[in-house]
Amino acid sequence: MDEPRQPNDVIRFLDGTWTTKDITVVAGSKVTFADYIEEIKIKDHETISITAFAYDNGKDKNRNMTIALDGEVVLRQGTFSARGSKKGNCITLSGKEGNKTYNFRMYLMDDKFIFQRDVLEDDMVVEAQMSYLIRKLRS
Repeated sequence: MDEPRQPNDVIRFLDGTWTTKDITVVAGSKVTFADYIEEIKIKDHETISITAFAYDNGKDKNRNMTIALDGEVVLRQGTFSARGSKKGNCITLSGKEGNKTYNFRMYLMDDKFIFQRDVLEDDMVVEAQMSYLIRKLRS
């Protein structure tokens, strides 16, 4: 019987409870700010379960995300996927959905995690998001 694969280093890093500060800028809209707690749990060697507590009008938001490291980095959430690379503690990814391109940068920095996402339409940035997470507790 095969032994289960061990979680990759990105999945292991993300495992835990985080204090999240988020800013989102959308063309033609107000800038939004959010502060909430996120719990990230390992589901398997390349999948995490993320719960953002009191995120959406006081309701929790749950989602699964896969981050595979097989030469390149592949991030999947639902039907969406982005591909890229990991160099040191920096991950860069890009994916398309419909007429939009999503560019991601993730920085894994000891007890801090920075997640940036830019959404482009016709080569113009129409949304920019940055989340700054500080580790509260390692699982």
